Amino acid sequence: MQNPAISVCIPAYKEAALMSRCISSIATQTFQDIELIITDDTPGDEIRQLVDSLKLDFPVHYVKNEPALGPPANWNAGMRMATGKYIKLVHRDDWFSQSDALEICYEQMEKDAACDFLFAASTTVYPHGKRAELYLGEKELLNLRERPECLLLGNFVGAPSVTMIRNGKGYYYDERLKWLVDIEFYVRVLLQNPRFVYINTSLVNIGIHEGQVTNDVSTNGDLVMREYIICLQQVNKPLLNTLSYYSYYWRQLRNCNIRSEAQLKALAPTSTIDPRLVKMAGFQAKLPPNLLKMGPFSRVMMLIAYCFAR
Repeated sequence: MQNPAISVCIPAYKEAALMSRCISSIATQTFQDIELIITDDTPGDEIRQLVDSLKLDFPVHYVKNEPALGPPANWNAGMRMATGKYIKLVHRDDWFSQSDALEICYEQMEKDAACDFLFAASTTVYPHGKRAELYLGEKELLNLRERPECLLLGNFVGAPSVTMIRNGKGYYYDERLKWLVDIEFYVRVLLQNPRFVYINTSLVNIGIHEGQVTNDVSTNGDLVMREYIICLQQVNKPLLNTLSYYSYYWRQLRNCNIRSEAQLKALAPTSTIDPRLVKMAGFQAKLPPNLLKMGPFSRVMMLIAYCFAR
């Protein structure tokens, strides 16, 4: 049996109604040379029952994870099962906004055999119906092409559902991460192969709701700082020699009240701590915390620290 062109992978966890909406948007695609892979972390049977009720024109592979894997290990589980030429990870919160989305993605990837990474514009849909479209300009695309690590300063690629990757390259999400997991993945893939395809058409709706993992971890300062330490090591470039990155990490340390090497090592005990970050924490330790929280004072001190670091 011939392998499909695209493996569409949905990591499931509860929310059968959202899953149904996502799958319906896949079922109505004009491009049907696909397989659907569902890896399920749900403790109950609602997702299994939904899958059993499906009548689709393409293969569906369902796996119940026992025990549950959690994100992003559940994302990787589906990707490892993929037999398609390309892998399209789609979160169950999200859904295709037009019926030819997969066809467009496939045709664009087929045009460049040297490209491993594709992403498209998207539309974020909030609970009360508000919508926000994410499109990129030439400046952002050029920056991404030349310096993929720029995504550490802000994720303008978007959620994993907007992306598609070439299978067989060993690209998987870092299971140590939660907050920066998509950013680190994009940066790592593009540092290995800087060629990418961008589709300037919104192909995916990104659903926002209160139960999402990002809502839980975004306020966990220690977790966020730990992941920034890991990403700094993963990129393996002297990013803190550049003012924009130095300023960004300065704010992260200040917001998390990290003021010593010991605290940094406690957060990420298996990571190599950038010595510039250690010096930054030591510099902040000499400053009154209440003054450091004041924007103008913090900016002046950051510039002084940066000059000394240089």
